[in-house]
Amino acid sequence: MNGWLVPDWSTPALSVPDGLTIRRLVDSTPGAEVSLEPYWRGRSHGYPHLLRALNDAAAPDPVIIELAPGCVVDDPIEVVYVAQPEEDPCWAFPRLIVTVGAGAKATLVESYVSASGGVIVGNGLTQVELGSGADVLHFVFQAEDRESLHLSFLEARLGESSRFRSRLLATGARVGRHEVEVLLAGRGGTVELDGLFVSGESQQHDNVLLVTHAAPDCTSRQIYKGIVRADGRGVFNGRVDVRPGADGTEARQVNKNLLLSDQAEVDARPRLEIHADDVVCTHGAAVGGVDPEALFYLRSRAISEERAQALLAAGFAREFLDRFAPGPLRERAGRQLRAAGIASLELEDEKSESATTAWMVKQAVVPAGRH
Repeated sequence: MNGWLVPDWSTPALSVPDGLTIRRLVDSTPGAEVSLEPYWRGRSHGYPHLLRALNDAAAPDPVIIELAPGCVVDDPIEVVYVAQPEEDPCWAFPRLIVTVGAGAKATLVESYVSASGGVIVGNGLTQVELGSGADVLHFVFQAEDRESLHLSFLEARLGESSRFRSRLLATGARVGRHEVEVLLAGRGGTVELDGLFVSGESQQHDNVLLVTHAAPDCTSRQIYKGIVRADGRGVFNGRVDVRPGADGTEARQVNKNLLLSDQAEVDARPRLEIHADDVVCTHGAAVGGVDPEALFYLRSRAISEERAQALLAAGFAREFLDRFAPGPLRERAGRQLRAAGIASLELEDEKSESATTAWMVKQAVVPAGRH
């Protein structure tokens, strides 16, 4: 809570599987902190900006999760960040360090929630290090109160033949900014970054991504989507950097945005920087409104315009939801979208609306270049 670990709210140590260690930096034995010094990188490499430096300086209680080589954790490891306003405004600096040994496998879930009643600025940082052949499936659910300001950073470094898949669902906070930096440092690494944000009235979501291919034969994929209503705003600033010698790179970057009002705005900036030969890289972006024919079809079935837009937005979000396996995490994503005003196609399929209507909704896409 507000950057401090609350042991009484956490899983008892006796319930943690063998090979998994969860500890606090403040409880580290003498000398153990030396191995963590590289995670405070700013002293030698400089900082991308002030907020990243602030977390290094002010994080009060960093938490460290370690998976031993070969460790497989079947149940998700969930970290819940609770922002509780104390004074107006106040800051929180959560810090999470995750080291995954060679061949280890786990699912990591980060959930951001906050209480109402004041302004709180969260400035969190998560750092993930994957050893050779490690596999991590990562989820971020950001559903903070609309008074809060959410700033978070995700840094991941991938070793040889490792795999990192991260999925972000952001619907909360007045301003939500999520930055991702991934370094493919070993041959044969794979990273997949999926994101969906929903911006409503007086709300803004920024997504800043940097994927660096520093080793040969690595693969990266980015698919980010935005749904913007009223006078909301969204930003996608994605970059793929292929360094010299990173031959055999395959990189794909896609950004699609759906505007549900004339006041909604999205700034999209996909970028590729290639300094190697023998690569396959693609990128693209689309910003537009709902398909007018699909909207007319739904309206002709006595569906209100507001409800029709919610259904079409649900069809637009379906590609993102389909990347969740059936189960509690997919159900949570559906609940969060419904709370943000996006209809649930799963629920609609159970109602009496015609199969043709359901098909039209699922086919809704953003027409490229419409706006």
